[in-house]
Amino acid sequence: MGILEILEGRPVYLDTNVFIYAIEGYPDFFQPLTELLRAIDTGDLNAVTNELTLAETLVKPFLEKNLQAQEAYRKAIRSSPNFLVASVSREILGEHSCMGSDLFAITTSRVHSGAPRRCHSFFG
Repeated sequence: MGILEILEGRPVYLDTNVFIYAIEGYPDFFQPLTELLRAIDTGDLNAVTNELTLAETLVKPFLEKNLQAQEAYRKAIRSSPNFLVASVSREILGEHSCMGSDLFAITTSRVHSGAPRRCHSFFG
């Protein structure tokens, strides 16, 4: 039994790395990510991420002034019938940002880990 059969009917959370690997074309992940994203597109699987994922994926394309990559991430990370891009509330961002900028990695991980509460699996 494959991963998609195990996950069928259960929402999954997609973290930033899923989109980076898919859009940047990491060969080791091409086949499984193609299957995963196709299952979401066809409605065989429901997925969730949040707005922080888009912000994280855009850092490198903005620094490199890569408009094509920026557009690719914006197009990929938007809500559709089987894919929800959840809002991150100001309360959550404020609560986590008060820890200090030195803890940015911990902060973003905590925001992501709090988002997928209703998801069966976390991909990232």
